[in-house]
Amino acid sequence: AVLLDQPALAQQADRVREAVYSNFVVEITGKKVFAWSIDLEGHWDIYDEPPGSLQLLPFYGFCALKDEIWKATVALIRGDEYEFSFSSHAIAEIGCKHAPHPWVLSICNSLLSGHQKEAVKHLKHAKLDNGVACESVHEDTGECTTGFAFATCAGFLSYALLEGMR
Repeated sequence: AVLLDQPALAQQADRVREAVYSNFVVEITGKKVFAWSIDLEGHWDIYDEPPGSLQLLPFYGFCALKDEIWKATVALIRGDEYEFSFSSHAIAEIGCKHAPHPWVLSICNSLLSGHQKEAVKHLKHAKLDNGVACESVHEDTGECTTGFAFATCAGFLSYALLEGMR
């Protein structure tokens, strides 16, 4: 692939991908997953942020939807054991430290990463901010909890609905 008519960019992207697979893949309970962060001492962190989610790696062309490491990563961060997963609630999406409730951006990420049916169900349950996308919603009631009238999220939600429902 050539990016922006500059072969060097594609080569650099390939090197970054190789470095991530070499350095950011860790094993948890017998499964290889992508770490959110690592350091030079061998420490790593499992985490996710809806505005820059690991769920979007296939959407951005980093890996395939079939990639076993990616699938294990998504299962981990969407699972009951992950601190910011709301998998057992009406809106079973992901939150983060900044806003520990399901994010509307997480619904967007689900739309773009193979979880369209669940995402639409969650979106229908979300009350949002008078119908306008907000940052996060309550996991059971769907009421807006943070980031009222979040314009950039509303734009991304529109895009994710159009793209994800094709």
